[in-house]
Amino acid sequence: MKKIKYFLILICSILSFGLLGCAKEEAKVSYSLSQNEATLIVGDNLKLTVSEDGIIIVDGISWESSDKAIATVNNGVVKAIKPGEATINAKIEDSTLSCKIIVKAKPGISLSTSRLALEVGGNKKLELIKDGEALTSGLTWKSNDTSIATVENGVITALALGDTTITVVYEGKSYSCKLSVLDKFEATGDFYASKIVPEMNNIKFEFDLNLNSDGTYVYSRRDAGKGESFIAAETISKGKYTYSDLVLKLEVKDYYIQFRVVDKDTIESIGEIITGGVDAELTFKRVEK
Repeated sequence: MKKIKYFLILICSILSFGLLGCAKEEAKVSYSLSQNEATLIVGDNLKLTVSEDGIIIVDGISWESSDKAIATVNNGVVKAIKPGEATINAKIEDSTLSCKIIVKAKPGISLSTSRLALEVGGNKKLELIKDGEALTSGLTWKSNDTSIATVENGVITALALGDTTITVVYEGKSYSCKLSVLDKFEATGDFYASKIVPEMNNIKFEFDLNLNSDGTYVYSRRDAGKGESFIAAETISKGKYTYSDLVLKLEVKDYYIQFRVVDKDTIESIGEIITGGVDAELTFKRVEK
C-alpha cells in the first residue's frame, strides 16, 4: 500500500511540474506604449513607441486613429490636425495599446485660412480665430475686388474669374486671405513638387502625383542627390482619392494626405507631410507629359 501511495505522490509531482512548466511557456507577453495620454497643439507631431520588457519593437504593429480629422498616425508618428480628442491604438498580436490625444488650438489670432480657391458661384465662410475660438463681433470684412468676390460676415461668394484679397479688421489690425476664383478645377492629371531639406545636408527630394480618372492615384518620392549625397531609392504609394469642395484627399494605409486647390494648376498640402524623414509643406504644379 505504501508503495502505491508513494507512486501516486510521484505521479502528482511530475504532473504538477509539467503543468507549471506549460503555464510558464504560455505566459502572455507584456507590451507597453511610450505614452498613455498626450496634449498637442495643432500642427505638432508626437512619436509613440511600443516596447517589450524595455526593448522598443518596430515590426508587427498596426496603428490607427479613432478620429483622423483630429489626429492621424503613421508608423507611430501622431500628427495633430485640429482641436478635439482622439485615441491612437497600437495593435500587436492579441494586445491593443491606447494613447489618448488631446489637441488644442494654436494661441493667438489668425484667419481660418490665408489662401483659398473657389469655383465661380461657390461660397465659403472665413473665420477669425482667437485662441481656438471663432470671433463673432467687432469684425469688419472687405473684398478688394467686389466684381470677383464679395464677403459678408465672413461668407465669401465667388462671382467671376480672377484673384482678389479678402480682409478682416479686428481691434485695428488687418488679417488677409488671398482668393483665386476658378472656372473649374480638373482633378486629374500629373503634378510635380520638389523640396530641399537643410536638415539633411540640403538634399533635394522630388515628388510626383498622378491622379487618374478612375479615382486612383500614384504618389512617388525620390532623392535627387547623387553619389555620396544619395539617401534613398524611389518610394511609391498607390490608392484611392476623393475630390470635393476644392480639396483632394489621398488614402494612405491608416491615414490620409490632403491638398487644397490654389489655382487651376496648383495644389498645396494641408499641413506638413513626410519628406525624407522631415515633415514639410509641399506645393505641386501641374505638368504635361
